[in-house]
Amino acid sequence: MNGFLRILRILLRPPALAFRFLRWFTRNKKNRRWVLYGCLGILCLSVAVGEILVDHRHLPWRPLAIDDRAGFSTNLKLALLNRGPVSWCDKLLFDSQNLDVASVDPHSDRNGCGWENGKEINTSNDIEIRGGRIMKCPLAVATHIWLTTSNYLAKEMLETEITKVHDAGTYSCRRMYNRSRGPMSQHAYANAWDITGFELDDGRVISVARHWNTHGDEAEFLRETRDAACQVFNIVLSPDYNQAHHDHFHVDMGFGERCR
Repeated sequence: MNGFLRILRILLRPPALAFRFLRWFTRNKKNRRWVLYGCLGILCLSVAVGEILVDHRHLPWRPLAIDDRAGFSTNLKLALLNRGPVSWCDKLLFDSQNLDVASVDPHSDRNGCGWENGKEINTSNDIEIRGGRIMKCPLAVATHIWLTTSNYLAKEMLETEITKVHDAGTYSCRRMYNRSRGPMSQHAYANAWDITGFELDDGRVISVARHWNTHGDEAEFLRETRDAACQVFNIVLSPDYNQAHHDHFHVDMGFGERCR
């Protein structure tokens, strides 16, 4: 019983300290002023230390750098871009020095399928996307950042570069899993992309279907690129998710958040 009471006292101590702080904080304006000054000081110090010691791609107050690798705050910046004015995304995309991209006319199809602000990507960092793929603007931005990161991983892990992406397309006017009923797929809005593998400069082809369940460098590279995708896209589904994705990565910029 005494042990139980000791544990209870420990659990109740933090709220008691919090109430004591609130009483002190609300007692007079001077106390509130000192707390405010302290918080501002800590914030300024954190910003200064971050600017000096941390890579800028990780800092949430720094603008999104489209030609840089993904960082700690990339997801947050892309979420803001996804919900912001179209002009923000267009400017960022066409400011890139390493992206061959063009605007395409709006398109509408049956069942409300189609896109408004579509972009066609042909190459990213000289990585060929076969035949060019039409994507909504935020997906195009995320794709370029992810391929920049993936190419960095290829150089670090495989001592070569990616030359081509193998994929199963972006736009398809259909429901999820090709069902006759249920919600529409993000593919119906050119807001999703299915990647089946990568072709490398040294001649190797890394396939999700062939290499995901192996134990070599290729499998490790695929898992690292999948994890990198989770820093960029809202939804990332790999063979670890279900059998329907045994041979590809599905990435999209739809609502929600999932990495598997």
